[in-house]
Amino acid sequence: MIAEFDAVTARLRASTVLANKVEDTFKLDSDGRLVRGNYVVVYFGRPGEFLADRFAGGQIADDNGLYEFTVRCVGVDPGTVRLLLQEVDAQLIGWVPQIQGRKCSSVRFVEGVGTPHADNSVSPPLFFADADFEFWSLFR
Repeated sequence: MIAEFDAVTARLRASTVLANKVEDTFKLDSDGRLVRGNYVVVYFGRPGEFLADRFAGGQIADDNGLYEFTVRCVGVDPGTVRLLLQEVDAQLIGWVPQIQGRKCSSVRFVEGVGTPHADNSVSPPLFFADADFEFWSLFR
């Protein structure tokens, strides 16, 4: 699961538009306060589904898995969030991750919120929108 996460974040970081804008969590300053800026956060965990392709035996950690992940685009205004979403889509939709020892399907968009929402818990507000993606990672 780490290799799948690394492949997705490397793909996004390779984009000239997203370079230095891909974070593992919300961007905080040295005092722990939220940074006002434009960036993307990749939320990625273990597979949402395992497919062992065997009739006997239990699941194992490296089974064939459907990896589901969310990319949150954060910006200082709604227009910037839409630009980040557009670049995330351009980088991920249809892309096939290359992971040693695995065969991956192309990444597909699952669902998302197209309209940026205001986060009024900070002042001035930041805006964000989420997009969900998935791909299969299979034994070779």
